[in-house]
This record gives sequence, structure tokens and C-alpha cells, in this order.
Amino acid sequence: MPDNWKTSGPTLSGASCFSTLNTLLIPSADPAWKLLMQSGAIIHCTVGISMDRLLREEFGLSDEQLAPVDALLLDGMPVDEPESTVVPNQARLALASGLPGIAGLAMRKGSPVRGLRSGITHTGREAACPRPGQVSPSLYSLTLPQLAGHFLARGVIVDSAQLLRYARFAPTDECLLNGRPIRADELAKRLGILPEQNASPNSWSDQPDAAHNPPAGSLVLLIAHVMS
Repeated sequence: MPDNWKTSGPTLSGASCFSTLNTLLIPSADPAWKLLMQSGAIIHCTVGISMDRLLREEFGLSDEQLAPVDALLLDGMPVDEPESTVVPNQARLALASGLPGIAGLAMRKGSPVRGLRSGITHTGREAACPRPGQVSPSLYSLTLPQLAGHFLARGVIVDSAQLLRYARFAPTDECLLNGRPIRADELAKRLGILPEQNASPNSWSDQPDAAHNPPAGSLVLLIAHVMS
């Protein structure tokens, strides 16, 4: 286990809205993990601010990282003016780069043919009102390999179904779950059975078949950090 691993996750505003929140630190960024950034992962952050401010101040993206991003969508609508477009609570954001064809060209920020999608362009009329909230960012095209590692290293909230779909472990990998080391293969078996009202890994059943028979209504949400 690397010595520089943290034993606790980030402090997230509004995290108490989840009945169970577990902190998971994952040892390495296998390419498959990056697909979590197309699965509806959640980030707690300040909302009610401009998209530009959200990307830079809340997500920590630099000018260099943002330079290749030429398409921004907010709740499915292309954004031409991220500096003035306010992001509401529970918004869906999409970042893309190098989208192909005339449709891809039209979706680009400030595109010369943006008139082709004038009916779906985000108008950016909401007034700024900074407050705690959450958003769901997604990365497409070239932004997925370029930026997914940045988001995953900072931490995203996913549920066990999302994690199991994209998890790729080496047989000897170890993770930290709520500060407790656990082998990756054991984690994969147990992910879906954390009780809804108890985040402690000590509460797992020791029955051999428990991993295949999760209790009704079980729920697990994890702050997943992929450590580079």
C-alpha cells in the first residue's frame, strides 16, 4: 500500500443527502476506469455560478487542460458563452473535443455554423446564486483520455453498479475502503452488500454466499479516488 495514500476522502458539501457514503481509494488508473466519467458520476461542488468558474475553481481545470475542449453542453444544450452561463443544481455537463462531421462542428463553442443548432443552444438566462449542490459531468471524444484521470484523482461519487461495471483490478491490487485495506478481488465480491444505514466494512456478512445475495434495498455510494 503506498505510504502517501490518504485515509479519508474529501469533505463534500451536501454529502448527508446520501444514506450511505463510503470512501474508496483505488490504486491505479486502468483505462477502463475512465469510463466512469460517462456513467453519471456525481461531484459535489458550488453551483449557481458560471460554467467557466465551475470548471476552473470547482473542478480545478487549468487553462492548458481546457484549451482542447471545444464543445460544452449544459443539460444537453450547447453553450457558447461559458463565462456567463450559470450552472444550476443537479445539472448535467458534457465536455468534448474534436467531435467529427458537420454536426460536431455545429456543436462547438462559438462555431461559425452555430446557427444550425440555434433552437437547442443554451440561452444562459439563469441569474447567479452560489450555493452548495451537485453536478454530473461527462467526458466525450478526446476529453475522456485527456481529463478523466484528473476528475477521478479528485474523487467522484458513484454507486456500486457503476463501479462494478468499469472496475479493472490486478489480482494483487489493494484498495482502501473507509481507511481499511481490502484486496481488490474481495472488494469486487462485496461491493453490493454494504447495508443501507451502515458504512462500516465490519458489517459485511461472513457467509460464503453473501456476496451473491445482497439484502433487499441495499445501497452503497462511494467517493472513488483513482490514485495515479
